[in-house]
Amino acid sequence: MKDYNVDAITIDFKVTKAKIQISDLVEGNNVFSLIECHVNNIKIKTKDFHLYNAFLELRKKLESNGIFLLCKGCLVNVHPSGRQLISTKANELTIGKRVDRDKVVDIFDPIKNLGEFFSIRNQKDFYDYWLISIKGVD
Repeated sequence: MKDYNVDAITIDFKVTKAKIQISDLVEGNNVFSLIECHVNNIKIKTKDFHLYNAFLELRKKLESNGIFLLCKGCLVNVHPSGRQLISTKANELTIGKRVDRDKVVDIFDPIKNLGEFFSIRNQKDFYDYWLISIKGVD
C-alpha cells in the first residue's frame, strides 16, 4: 500500500487535503489497482487493471463533487505512455516534440501554482492536439 497526501481545491477555491491510498486488489485471478480517497468528508474508491485509469476515474468522481486535485497528474500536458499506465509515472509533453524520457513525473507529486491544474477534458484536448503536432517529427 502507498499513501499520498495531496492538496485539492474546491469549486469555491478552498484548498483542502486529500488522503489517497493505492493498493492491489485481488479478485479471483485478476489483480486491480485500487485507489481510495478521503477528502472533505467524501470517500471515493476506484479500481482498474491500469492504475492511471483508476486515477482518471477518481478525478471524474472528484470533479463531479467540485473538487480538483493539485498534483502533476492533473497538469494539462501530462499523459502516460502505454507502459506507464500501471504505475504512478507519466510524461510531460511539449507541443511539436516527441516524448522526452527525461520529463517523467509522478502523477501524485504536488504542483506549485494553483493555476496549473486542469480538468480531464482540458487534458484530453491537449493530448489530442499534441498527437497532431508530432506527425512527421523525428
